[in-house]
Parts: sequence; structure tokens; C-alpha cells
Amino acid sequence: MRRVLTSRAISHAAALAALALVSRVQAANLLVNPGFEAPATNPAVCTGWTLQFECQRANFHASENPTGGSWDVWIKTFSDLGMGGITQNVSGIVPGTNYTLSTQNYFETTYHNTSAFVQLGLIWLDSSNSPVGTPATLNIDPASNPTPNMWIPEMVSGVAPAGATQVQVSLGWSGGGSVPGQQSAFFDNADLEGIGIAPTTAIWATNGSGDWNNSGNWTTGTVPSAVGAEADLLDAITADNTVFSNVGITVGTLTFNNSHTYVLAGAGSLTLQASGAASAQVNVLQGRQKLSIPTTIASNTVLNVATGANLVISDVVTLNSGKTITQTGGGTVTYQSIVNVLGGAGVAFGNSTHAHELDIAATGTASISGTNSVLTVDILANAGKLDVKTNKLIVAYGNGLNPSSSIQSQLTSGFAGGAWNGNGINSSSATSRIGVGWKDDATSKSVAVRYTYNGDSNLDGAVNTADFNSLAQHFNATPNSAIWVNGDFNYDGKVNALDFNAVASNFGAAPIPETGLGTLVPEPASIALLIPMTALVAGHRRRRAG
Repeated sequence: MRRVLTSRAISHAAALAALALVSRVQAANLLVNPGFEAPATNPAVCTGWTLQFECQRANFHASENPTGGSWDVWIKTFSDLGMGGITQNVSGIVPGTNYTLSTQNYFETTYHNTSAFVQLGLIWLDSSNSPVGTPATLNIDPASNPTPNMWIPEMVSGVAPAGATQVQVSLGWSGGGSVPGQQSAFFDNADLEGIGIAPTTAIWATNGSGDWNNSGNWTTGTVPSAVGAEADLLDAITADNTVFSNVGITVGTLTFNNSHTYVLAGAGSLTLQASGAASAQVNVLQGRQKLSIPTTIASNTVLNVATGANLVISDVVTLNSGKTITQTGGGTVTYQSIVNVLGGAGVAFGNSTHAHELDIAATGTASISGTNSVLTVDILANAGKLDVKTNKLIVAYGNGLNPSSSIQSQLTSGFAGGAWNGNGINSSSATSRIGVGWKDDATSKSVAVRYTYNGDSNLDGAVNTADFNSLAQHFNATPNSAIWVNGDFNYDGKVNALDFNAVASNFGAAPIPETGLGTLVPEPASIALLIPMTALVAGHRRRRAG
């Protein structure tokens, strides 16, 4: 009896589109999970394939395959059902093009005594999943006495007919029935060659924790670890799980999309490196996802975190010289470890972000991007430039060393005579009337650095009587007490008429909220108030002189 395995044509076009480039390729295996290795567990599931009837994955004889692997497809020729197998639909088929399907096959000792035909088939389908043309099939007759107890190659070829847009790859059997002895057959290492859409993205296939370097955990059956490789951690897990690697891995794109947490951890390391001049990407589309593995930025890298999502980086991040990290999306990035910015490298923090320790080497840069952005660091070591732009920096020193003197020094350097572009802490958004101020809060044990008006001694975003009083109290102060909160708004180590002019020019201007800049026009009544205040300062100066 000779017949092709007939099974319902179940379209996987949508699933394959998520796994493939939208471009046709030749001389590449067009099959997802060609070694049947994914997932690493659960023999009743085979990622990318549809199991028909009693067919399942197994590990019988898989270890005997010289190409390696842990799983194969078990063809139960003893089944009374008389048919079964495994299918996969491949998109992007070009009519008139030749396609070749090859497999490795294993026949047990008494297969030749059965009436089961092991079959390879290429079933051509149109865009509505209806068969077109004549299938290309290979029926392996037990009477042909295929070599038993070893893996041998089999192959079938065919030309796609007019109207074909996809092909269903079918591996299975028909007929059969129990005979004495071991009679099963097995498929492994399927390969479909021709023009079509080849899978390029490895998607995590295991509902649980597992080793990144186990090919069975990925839909492609291969481990994603190369410059420019793409790895997606999507909807496979139904609870928080850990993907670990104890060796170094490299990807160009890493995407998370699950409401549960993937934790990427292990004794190894992660390198983010794209091909050519492209940027590497870490995409977090939902949930709270975590990188708990030392990470090296070897290409310019974009952290794209969607609104409501959070990326937690809990191990050391090192930016190689000349490379950058930028952040997009409305979500947040939290660095729970050290961010090392090497010379010539740069990191742009966006939205509300926390970094445990920020180390910026000479010629390295950091910036706080976005609006309403607050960067909180526990430890700041800055030999380069930190640009706060229109945002806020908090150094939460806690029970550690108070960094006030270092902050004062970095701001003095960053002020650069009013250009606000020097080394240290600066602001590329500063103007002649707006700069960067700071104050130490002994209660919260933190130093706040904020883009605000010159003259805003208490960093509340406005210049008013409270700021004038602070300046008046410290007018002509000694250098040791000439700091921003006491009225030294130009970082020259003095509180004098220049600082008074800063208060006067901004007195009563609309407050600068945390989200941006207010109107820079003093109210008329406020201007009038400056006349008696000028007299108060003059009197204060005479009293100090007396």
C-alpha cells in the first residue's frame, strides 16, 4: 500500500512570520526547529511543528545520531491507527522553484517485516491553505530493506507548481501493525532547501527555567549567540523563570514580552553587539524583566522600554570606549549595580532611573534625557561630563561619605565661566538666567542637583523672598560658606552683587516645574519689590562692614 500521509493542512504562517525575516533567501534551511530539539522537555510538543495522531518526540536512538541532539521524531509503525506524523508549513514559496527535503532516518531491526511505509512529503498550498499541484513524495517501502540500526539519509525533491505560496513539509507513516521485535522508525535533522522565508529569530520555547546554551530551549533548535543574533523571550513562560548562561553569550537584539519576569543570569556574561554600524537593542514590551549577568556594550545600544514596563539591570554594565546607551519608550530602567562608562563612551538616562553606582571615566559622558526625569545614584565617580539638561540628579549617599564637596567642585568645573559645558556636572540646556543648583539634605542624606533659575537657592523652581533672604544673610560670605544655597549662583566662591543680579533678574518669574521650564518674565509687582530689597542688601553690607 502506497499513499502519502494525509493530514489537515494547518497554517503556521502567522507563527512563522514572527520567526522570520520578511525577505526570501536561498541555500538556507527554511524549517523552524529542524532538529526537533525544542522544547527541551515535554515530548508531546514540538515547537514549530504539528504532531498528528500518535506521533511524538522521543529520545530513543537520538544519542546515536553523529550530528548530536537529544530528541528525534518517533514513527510508531506498530500502531493500529495506521498513520501519523508531523507537519510544518513554510511560507514564501516561489512557483517554478525546486525544493529539496532531506532527513536523517533510523529503522529498527524488524521494520522490514511491517507493512508501514515511512513517508517524506512536500504538499504545495496556496494562500488559502488549499492544496495545488501534485505533492512530491518519498515512500520508504519496508520490502526495500533499509539499513537497520543506524542513521541514514533520505531525500525528496519537487518543483513548486503555479499558485503555490507555501509548502507543507510532512514526515510520517501510513499502514503498519505490530510484528515481533523492535519495528519503529525515527526522523531527525530535517532540512528544506530552496527560496522562501528562513527563520532567523530564536524564540525561547520552554515554559520554565533553563540553560540559554541548550538548543532545545529555542524554536530554531540553535543557540542564539553571535554578533547580530536575535533572541526573543516571549510568551513561553507562565510564571517567573530564570534563563541562565555560565559562558559568554552575544546578541544584537534581545526582546522581552511577557507579564511574567524573565531573569537572565548565570556565571557567564552578555555582550550586546550588532552587525556592522547597526545599533544593538534590548526591547521590553511588557512586565518587569531583569538582566542579572555582567553586560558589555560593544555596539551603540538602545534600551526600548514600553510605558508601564521596567528593565532591571542588577549586574555590572560596562560601556566600551566610543559606544553609547540611549533609552526610548515610556518605561523605566533601573541599574542596581555599577555602570562603567569608559573613555569616549556615553550613557543617556531617560525617565525616572536609579543607578547604584555611576563611574564616568575621563572623556566619558552621561546625560539625563526626557522630561520630568530624575536620575538617582548612590555613588557618583565622575571624571568626565554629566549633563543634567532640564532634569534632576539625586546623589543618595545614605550612611556613606557625604559627596557635597565633590558635587560643588564638579558644578564649579561644569559651570565653565557661564558656558555650562565643562567637565564635571553641566547642562547643555543652561542659559544666562538658568543654570544648575544643588543642596545637601541632611534629613534624607542626599544631595539634590537641579536645573533651575539662577537665584533659586532652595531649588523649589522659583525665585522669591526666601531666596533673597538667604542671599542677604550670606552677602559677602567667606569662600568656605559661599555655596549655591547661600547665594553663590555663579560658582565663583563669593556672594556679591553678581549673585544679587541673578536674584533680581529672575525674581517672581513663573516657577520651573519638575516637568520643564516656566515663563521667563518677572511679574511687574515683583520688580517693584526689588527696590526695597536692594536697600536691605545695602544695609546688610554696611552692618557687616561695621
